Amino acid sequence: MALLEINAALFYTFVIGLLLVLTYCWRWRSYFEHGMKLPGPPALPIIGNALQFSTNDSCKLLQELKDLTRSYGPIVRLWIGPVLVVLLGDPDNIANVVKNDKFCSRGYLANKSLKKFSLNGLLSSEGEEWRTHRKIVTSALQINILENFVENFAKNSDILANKLKALADGITVHDIAPYLIRCTMDIIYQTSARIDINVQNGKDEEAMNNLRTIFDTAAWRYMKPWLLIDWIFNATELGKKFNKAVQCEHDKMINEIVKKKRMSKNKHTTGLNDKKPSLMDLLVEYGDIRKEEIIGEIASLIAAGTETTSYACGYVLALLGENQHIQEIIMQEQQEIFGDDILRPVRSDDLPRMVYLEQVGNCLLRSSIFSTIVAIFRHYIKLISYRHTHIQTHNMYTYIHIHVCRSIGTYI
Repeated sequence: MALLEINAALFYTFVIGLLLVLTYCWRWRSYFEHGMKLPGPPALPIIGNALQFSTNDSCKLLQELKDLTRSYGPIVRLWIGPVLVVLLGDPDNIANVVKNDKFCSRGYLANKSLKKFSLNGLLSSEGEEWRTHRKIVTSALQINILENFVENFAKNSDILANKLKALADGITVHDIAPYLIRCTMDIIYQTSARIDINVQNGKDEEAMNNLRTIFDTAAWRYMKPWLLIDWIFNATELGKKFNKAVQCEHDKMINEIVKKKRMSKNKHTTGLNDKKPSLMDLLVEYGDIRKEEIIGEIASLIAAGTETTSYACGYVLALLGENQHIQEIIMQEQQEIFGDDILRPVRSDDLPRMVYLEQVGNCLLRSSIFSTIVAIFRHYIKLISYRHTHIQTHNMYTYIHIHVCRSIGTYI
């Protein structure tokens, strides 16, 4: 009798769930019909194209998305569950979306992926909250404040140079991306929170592994709609590993925040009167921002800055290697600045004199061939037109795949 009652309960649950799905599909039938008119791979009912992606490595996942733009053209339709995702690979389409004020939100899918790590930081906040936080962070990252950390930049860059020098034998090809990422991590952690992880020397390899876990899991979770349900995600091994990595990095920040607040109350310590305030120092000094918000901003800076900065450095080194005449001009400029003491640490007053090196960096950032940002996300809530088809975009996410990344292959 009990077994029959259980079977009946399961049957009714299934029927109710099926009716809810059919009701949803009927309500948004126009949305699905128009979405299917866009070019893209075949999709399964309910889960869409979620099973099409087989890797949780963020770089390989981006490569799979690039392959879709090659196969189906500059505009590609994907279904992540019931959500329409549009990939754009044409520069003109990307420019139109980025410049359009109506594409102002990153949307639920993009925010949900990193929300656990960045909390209410700039990476996952929206609207007025985003504008308030941006104003605070921008004031903390002014050039006159960052110049105070040139010594930190020089120290870590020197470690990087010695690591690369040990690899250079003129014959063997090496992947220097891990070295650049480690250097960037050391600089950003020290500059933003005064946390010395010293990952370049292998003293906190856990931090490197944690960030890789966070980035890869966020990308994987974005493409698997059932993992966006917290209780399902938290029950998986992937979710447990992700939560452990996030908690570990948050604990470092919490310990530093507690120490900063304790120091700020002690009149006999330098605390917030330090000549080199970090971003965390300034956020603590601001006073009106909660501990969770401080953690969110530091985490956002780490997540947004680590790989983009290391990519930019990698592109500069690769281009200089391909253009020896440019490299020679830069070396001449450095010799004029440093003279006979070419190995001395860089000082802040040296930077304004590195005119040509700055031009090389600016040229890279403005380049139409390379990009330090491999993808951006926009959520649209109006009607758009594709050829002669209007698309109801209540849940449409435009994944803007940066066009220039198609030409750099393994660099992303």
